[in-house]
Amino acid sequence: MLAGRIGRSSQARYDPRLMRLALVVNPVSGRGRAPKAAERARETLVSRGHEVTVYTTRHAGDGAAWLSDHRAGFEACVAVGGDGTLSELVQVAAPSGLAVGIIPVGTANVVSRDLGIPRNPKRAALVVADGHTRPLDLGKVNDRWFLAMVGIGLDGEIVRALSGARTGPIRMSSYVKPTLRALLRYREPALRLKVDGQPFEGPGFGLIVTNTRNYGGLFAVCPKASLSDGWLDFQLRRRPGAWTAVRCLIRGTLGGRVGAAVAGVGQGRILEVTTETPSPVQVDGDYFGTTPIRISLTPSGVHIFAPKADSR
Repeated sequence: MLAGRIGRSSQARYDPRLMRLALVVNPVSGRGRAPKAAERARETLVSRGHEVTVYTTRHAGDGAAWLSDHRAGFEACVAVGGDGTLSELVQVAAPSGLAVGIIPVGTANVVSRDLGIPRNPKRAALVVADGHTRPLDLGKVNDRWFLAMVGIGLDGEIVRALSGARTGPIRMSSYVKPTLRALLRYREPALRLKVDGQPFEGPGFGLIVTNTRNYGGLFAVCPKASLSDGWLDFQLRRRPGAWTAVRCLIRGTLGGRVGAAVAGVGQGRILEVTTETPSPVQVDGDYFGTTPIRISLTPSGVHIFAPKADSR
């Protein structure tokens, strides 16, 4: 039950005594730890007086389908899993006006890291129970919403290769082989970028568009990116090849700037991407398809339960 309508305010609050919550659990997240994490979260939320329904997904897309069918019965939903599980629920929550909680059990947990949400399931559940939400900017690739990032070129090829070989839970080491293969074999086509209707100077060979500072749980491609500043940050690599990509990641992680001859950086709200030949695209860590694509931003497009600014 809302204590006040969600709008463009910096923080909304749900009545911590009256929430009906849907916990949507990805059972393979965290190498199978998600069900146990969900039970700890459920116990914590019920002890605070909330009405909790738990749904365990059976395959990709199942959580969004179930939530779409039952959304009228809840004030909010909670993703128990990784960034993929969160992204799946956002597809339903954003247009429905449902707030979203996170019990991070995934590999990278990019969004929860940026928000300062604890990895401990009980402590993460207490963030939801407290009832405070933050309005976050929401991106859209063609017709799919995203919270964290979009990668085109080498980045998309790595995720495409991983998704093709995946047979169960993933961990950081799962990325090693597909990353090495892509670095050694993939040849990125030239890329053209328009930002808010204007051509961005010169061609590129790989693009990362990010709404979060954290990237992949390990790096910071655009260190000044923010989930709530009303902008999408991007990095367009000017040169092809593995070394350039690695160099950009290292410089970003160390807080340094990549030279303009190596990569162009900027901000925008509408980005249009075309390539000489179709280039693979990843969205929030899932393979999406190929170029051309249009990326847009909806400021304050979704509300996420997060710690108060003064409690982090």
